[in-house]
Amino acid sequence: MISNIRLTHLLLAAAATTGVAASGHGWTNGPTATGPTDADLATSCDYFANDVASGDTCEMVEDYFGITETQFENWNPALKGSSTCKMITGNSYCVSGPDGVATSAVASGTPATTLTISGSAAPVQTGIAKSCTKYHEVVNGDTCYSIQDQYLDFTLAQFYAWNPAISTGCKGLVEGDYVCVQANGSGTSTSTSASSSVSSLPTQSGVTSKCNKWHYVSGNDTCQSILSEFDLTKAQFYDWNPATGVNCTNLWFEVDVCVGVPGFTPSPTTTAATATATETGSTPSPVQSGIASDCTKYYKVVKGDDCQTVEKEYDITATNFLKWNPAVGSDCSDLEVNVYYCVAV
Repeated sequence: MISNIRLTHLLLAAAATTGVAASGHGWTNGPTATGPTDADLATSCDYFANDVASGDTCEMVEDYFGITETQFENWNPALKGSSTCKMITGNSYCVSGPDGVATSAVASGTPATTLTISGSAAPVQTGIAKSCTKYHEVVNGDTCYSIQDQYLDFTLAQFYAWNPAISTGCKGLVEGDYVCVQANGSGTSTSTSASSSVSSLPTQSGVTSKCNKWHYVSGNDTCQSILSEFDLTKAQFYDWNPATGVNCTNLWFEVDVCVGVPGFTPSPTTTAATATATETGSTPSPVQSGIASDCTKYYKVVKGDDCQTVEKEYDITATNFLKWNPAVGSDCSDLEVNVYYCVAV
């Protein structure tokens, strides 16, 4: 009789296209390139991110596949041609090159140990997460990437943490073994405790281990909406969630992000009507880069503000506000809560 977990695996495998899987970003990943590639592509590349879209960034690919910027550019040398890594829409890019990042499963041997899964003894490797709630049977041809693509709800960092016998580069993946593909069950999207806590939902890689408050990113969220809701600066959010990028260009949906650590206290809620500007002979902190050096009055942005409300409050033009505070951007998309802005020179 086939166990429930084995039946689930067979159904999922039958539904997937052989050798190719769609990622959470819409890429169709696989061992062959389906689009144009770099003219100097690494000769021994064995896994590709295909169907790159116009909004995709190198940082997104590197984070998803758990590779470094240097690896990605070495395998796709054309990406080194400019100061900013830029991909071409529709192209295929190597994400597993000569150093064997996408190592395939090796033939089964003597299992390290066994675990009872759905009433049957199943081979697993040592150290597998005790909190695991879902398992995957490794079959011939599996890689850590293809397993990740099949489930689409965890990062490679989480996979390695749940399966410590498998090291970075997918070394140690054994055909016939069961690996953990979900742990900690499910829980609320935002949780708080006095000390650090572990998210019960998928996260991007590199999230601070000190986090004690989480927020689930929905399809309606933006970095700015999260910063405003939790009274955070962009620098704080990046420090706690580095995979989102320094300018928050790589925020994933349907994951938890860190919005609090021990000792962090949001500023008391204030409204623009009661907030006042500060006249000072020195620059207050924090401010964004490029703020006018001859500024004589500063205003600290609070939740609910936008550029128009600040401009109206202090009777300044949009042109001057942007000139004195260029980091906010022409569309005011980078106005941050709890940051000082120049409102007079």
